[in-house]
Amino acid sequence: MSGCAFPRQARPSSSIEENIWWIAYPPTWATTFSRTKSVAAAAATGSLANTGGEFFVANKNAYSQFYKAFVLNYPNAEDAARGLEDGLITEEQYEQIVHAENRFQMPPMDTELGGWIEIHGDGTGERQNWTQGCVAIQNVQMDRLWDMIEVGTPVLITR
Repeated sequence: MSGCAFPRQARPSSSIEENIWWIAYPPTWATTFSRTKSVAAAAATGSLANTGGEFFVANKNAYSQFYKAFVLNYPNAEDAARGLEDGLITEEQYEQIVHAENRFQMPPMDTELGGWIEIHGDGTGERQNWTQGCVAIQNVQMDRLWDMIEVGTPVLITR
């Protein structure tokens, strides 16, 4: 089952573990690119899989073109290390990404690793190919999460 896990806040036990909520909303996944919106990175990794992994909410965009959005910290330090090793980013870009992660800020989104991976609204709940690396959920689901989720909230995206 696909989903996104957020830390449990002051909520009753709808969790599968004491400190994690399992949000089982049916997402709309991207399948045309890898974890990024960078064709170069997709070609380098050979991966056409959608977004997945451990992230945190780096920004909340109430004025997203897709209703509302939680901007995730992609690329993160792990992605940056891989990108540096593969020659996709410079040492300076690597340091900027690590610096942003350590401060729960948005990393540079304009490197060859790509960026702007979001959990955003306007999803249909069906597996459609339109988000280019993001996870789309229905607007009503986004509204339920919006006030509960803060910058720095960890996110685990699974397929």
